[in-house]
Amino acid sequence: MKSTLKLLAVALSGVALLVGWGLHQHKDSMAAERQRQELAGAEHARTEAALTIHNAHDFFAAGKWDEAAIWCEKAAAAGDVLAQNHWGECLENGLGVKADAAEAVKWYRKTAATGDPVGKYHLADCLYHGVGVDQDVAAALPLYQEAATAGQADAQSAMGGFLLDGKDMEKSLGEGVAWLR
Repeated sequence: MKSTLKLLAVALSGVALLVGWGLHQHKDSMAAERQRQELAGAEHARTEAALTIHNAHDFFAAGKWDEAAIWCEKAAAAGDVLAQNHWGECLENGLGVKADAAEAVKWYRKTAATGDPVGKYHLADCLYHGVGVDQDVAAALPLYQEAATAGQADAQSAMGGFLLDGKDMEKSLGEGVAWLR
C-alpha cells in the first residue's frame, strides 16, 4: 500500500509538472501532433499501396480474373512494374475486363522502358504478332533478345525458335538449341 501511495504521489507531481510545462509548450505540441498525423497518413498510404500490390499479385496468380483486374489496375497506376505487366495481360486477353490490346501495349511499353524483361517480352510479342499495334518484326527481335539475355524464359524460347527455323533471323542450330536449354 505504501509503495502504491508513493507511486501515486510521484505520478501526481509528474502530472502537475507536465500541465505547467504543457501550457508553455502548447504550440509545439500542436505542431508535433500535426507531424504525427502526417506521418500516420503517409504510413497508411504505404500500407494501402502494399496491400493493393499484394492483392493484385495474389488474385492474378490464382486466376481470379475479375478481382485481379481491379487490383492490378490500381497497383499498375501506383507504379508497380509486375502489376503493370499483369494489367497489360488482363487488357490484352480480356481477363476480368473488356479486351483492349492497344491499351495493353501502352502498359507493356511502360514496363519495357524500365528495363523489365517481362515487359520487353510482352511488348516484343505484341510487335511481332501485330497485337494492339502494327506488326513490326524488326522492332520486336531486339526486345526478344534483350529479354532473353536477361533470363526471361518465354523470350528465350522465342529466340530459340527464331534461330532454329531461320525465318526472321539467320538460322543457327547451335544458338537456337542453346536458348532452348
